Amino acid sequence: MTKRDRKIDSGAESDPVIPLDETTMITNRRADLLQSDVEGETFALDIDSGTCYGFNATASVVWDMAKTPVSLAQLLDRLTEDFDVSREQCARTTSALLRQLQADGLVALDGPERP
Repeated sequence: MTKRDRKIDSGAESDPVIPLDETTMITNRRADLLQSDVEGETFALDIDSGTCYGFNATASVVWDMAKTPVSLAQLLDRLTEDFDVSREQCARTTSALLRQLQADGLVALDGPERP
C-alpha cells in the first residue's frame, strides 16, 4: 500500500471504544468516489486526493447501507444478522468504523454525543 491507500477495517480496535448511541444517523455519504466491488470487498478512489480506500467485507456492508440515511441500530440489526458477532461487540467496532469514516470525511454523522 502506498501512503495514500487507506484500509477501512471494522475489525477489533486496540483502544476501548465507547459505542455511539443507536439513534445516531449516517446522514450523508460521499458520492463522488469511484467505486468497485471485488470478492465481497469494496474499493473506492478519491480522484481529487488520489486516495484509495479499501473496505473489508463488514465495512463494505456499512458503506453500502450508508447510500441513504441509516441509523446505527439499523446497521447493527443487519450486521448481527449477517455476521457471527454479539450486538455489544458489533456496536463497539461499528462505532469505531463510523468515527474513522467521519474523520476521513467520507460520512456525516448526526446524533447524541457520548463521552
